[in-house]
Amino acid sequence: MVQRYLQSFKQESNLSRDSALVVFASTLFFAGLFFSKALLSITTALLPLLAVAFFIQKKIDKKIFLYHPLFWFSILYFLSVLISGLYSSNTEYFLERLRIKLPFLILPLTLGAFAILNKNHFRLLKIIFLCIVMIAISFSVFNFIIDFENVMESYKYAKVLPTPIHHIRFSLLVALAAFICLTELIKKPFFADKLWYFFVIVLLICFVYLHILAVRSGLLALYGGLFLILVLELFRRKKYLFIFISCLFLIALPFLAYHTIPTFAQKYHYMKHDIGMYKAGEREVAYSDMRRLISLEAGLIAAKEGGFTGHGYGDIREAVDGAYEKLKPEVPVENRTLPHNQFLFSFIGGGVLTLLMLFLMTFFPFFSKKNYVLLTPLAFQFSQFTSFMTEHPLETQIGAAFFLFFLFFLGSEKEK
Repeated sequence: MVQRYLQSFKQESNLSRDSALVVFASTLFFAGLFFSKALLSITTALLPLLAVAFFIQKKIDKKIFLYHPLFWFSILYFLSVLISGLYSSNTEYFLERLRIKLPFLILPLTLGAFAILNKNHFRLLKIIFLCIVMIAISFSVFNFIIDFENVMESYKYAKVLPTPIHHIRFSLLVALAAFICLTELIKKPFFADKLWYFFVIVLLICFVYLHILAVRSGLLALYGGLFLILVLELFRRKKYLFIFISCLFLIALPFLAYHTIPTFAQKYHYMKHDIGMYKAGEREVAYSDMRRLISLEAGLIAAKEGGFTGHGYGDIREAVDGAYEKLKPEVPVENRTLPHNQFLFSFIGGGVLTLLMLFLMTFFPFFSKKNYVLLTPLAFQFSQFTSFMTEHPLETQIGAAFFLFFLFFLGSEKEK
């Protein structure tokens, strides 16, 4: 079915050499996200280089960059981190953090590469992304099947089944695949799209897999994003009764998953146990959820001490260690995790300016009228927000590249 689509695509898309290069580089980027950090690093530079080449050849206008707010928010975020180095005493750690932030300086240029693409090119890239997600899920499920008993036992100790990359990042990528499928399905009458059954199958696989994986960040992103897409689309069509029915359906699904998917039930019981201990006053860092909650408490102390400018990105670890000494000094140094909240982490490091730029990058897409037609950008931003509230994904190469690429890719898609 995909092969037939690609044949008709060749006739309709007008795939030029320039657009073919962007599609090829983006495909390599997708593969790098799942399977190769080296490939991810190369393609992170390749797409901006293509944009520079297009600009030099006068194939794109400088207005694409100058008048795009997200372009400046991203660069200012990087500059705020750079400025924090002026008052960071740990130069080595600061340079490590700055290296991870380089995508915020480089990837905004991808706006110029995506400007070459038309609507059909964006659709092709989405299909390629979905196919790569299916390959990655197959790898994960295969490893689950061959080691079923050990994996099931590991869920009692907050472990998850094997994934090609970090399980939280992977769950968010799978959730994004589900958003793409749903938005593609609602664009046309159900059977009018040549690939409607492909999108239905991929959506169902992603939905079931995320419940088997049972990563809370991924599930929260999945339900929140799907709910957002359905409600906005049904509200646009004035189908108010269906909004109510959709809400009931999405509320019922987790209960169904609890009774039918063992890994989901195991993760629920583990989380319930940890929360119960925390409410009872226990602070045992041997439990992963407990470590997260304590890290937030320590982060709040460090944030208050850092004030308006923060401690400087180079001194984040020292500032948080000092907070642990006041809050819970018996925690071993190796168990003193940095705050599991990207907003808090950014404020501790770069202060108000860094936090403001992060807020703007996260929420600005919600003020674009076009995104309320496309819908996928809004669901993606919601999923990133939920991730930022429970992790600090922008402090890793994959997390930063994932966020920025899709921020600009989805935001560049044409309405028509």
